[in-house]
Amino acid sequence: VEIQAKGLIATEAFVSLPFQQTKPLAIASHFFEFLDSDGRPRFAWDLEDGAEYSVVVTTGGGLYRYQLHDRIKVTGFLKQTPCIRFLAKEDRVSDLFGEKLSEGFVAEGIARALADVGVEPRFAMLAPETSGDCARTRTTNTASESVN
Repeated sequence: VEIQAKGLIATEAFVSLPFQQTKPLAIASHFFEFLDSDGRPRFAWDLEDGAEYSVVVTTGGGLYRYQLHDRIKVTGFLKQTPCIRFLAKEDRVSDLFGEKLSEGFVAEGIARALADVGVEPRFAMLAPETSGDCARTRTTNTASESVN
């Protein structure tokens, strides 16, 4: 069985869908705008191959110019429709596999875990560690060896 990777899908909107080994923008589902690196809005037909943008969506259900805080990169075009790849969340939220870990949630979890072992963190970081097709996180801080 061949498993096809999904496109960029948010609770608020389908942004891209897998099609012919690409992920074109879901142009029939919503109205999209894209903020360039200077914060200027661009329409789908104005996007440049290889450029990065932030996604803004207007839906038929009532969301108006809603910023998804998803950073995307244009990977080419399917005819005139831009194909995109999700890069990262922009609002201090990790979303490697749909887990949606916010900065505040992670900071509180690290602080509570270290408090349980009597360590006060001076610096802590949560970073993905990949191994094959799997990923896991390792939390490290400078006050102790490591906490996994």
